Amino acid sequence: MEFDKVATIYKELLNTYSPSEAFTTQCWENLQRMYSAPERHYHNLGHIAQMLDALDASKARPNNRDTLLFSIYYHDCIHVPGRSDNERQSAQYMRKSLSETRFSEIEACHFQIMGTKHHLPSTCSDTNLLLDLDLSILGADARSYDTYRRNIRKEFRAIPQLIYRAGRKAFIKSYLKRERIYKSKYFLLHYEDRARANLKRELASLG
Repeated sequence: MEFDKVATIYKELLNTYSPSEAFTTQCWENLQRMYSAPERHYHNLGHIAQMLDALDASKARPNNRDTLLFSIYYHDCIHVPGRSDNERQSAQYMRKSLSETRFSEIEACHFQIMGTKHHLPSTCSDTNLLLDLDLSILGADARSYDTYRRNIRKEFRAIPQLIYRAGRKAFIKSYLKRERIYKSKYFLLHYEDRARANLKRELASLG
């Protein structure tokens, strides 16, 4: 998905609830600036575009598409490698940004964003869909996955290789131990096997 379309989808979404065109433009410019920071090699607008593409491909019918879309756009707006409160900070930024609009599902959006911290199954099907979209890169083709893992390493470039490798191995093993990485039928069917193959391949490369 082209970045222009990423911007268009957001602006059309927010315009439904926005007090003004100027407000919508300012909100988008703020988000664009955050996601375009030079240190963001993976958690950037490309990640948002990839999630939107995966949503389209899944042909999923969320209970509240607008809430899901806002969650996609805001879930990584604040991302500092190594910090444990990125999700909470992102959810709070979303709340602050959308509190001036007519959007009435801020609490639901906050709940969904917080779900991306641990990626555990939820009783909310839209939250499960968000989590699957967030992890859809794990089930991408091998070339795309390798680009992803290299970009993640760049984001953690300040971490010594020995420490990074240990942390990355722990991350991979935690997902491989799960009975299911994905929570919704489409992603389980189309992404699960490839995700496990990608993770096992990376784990082997880490020694």
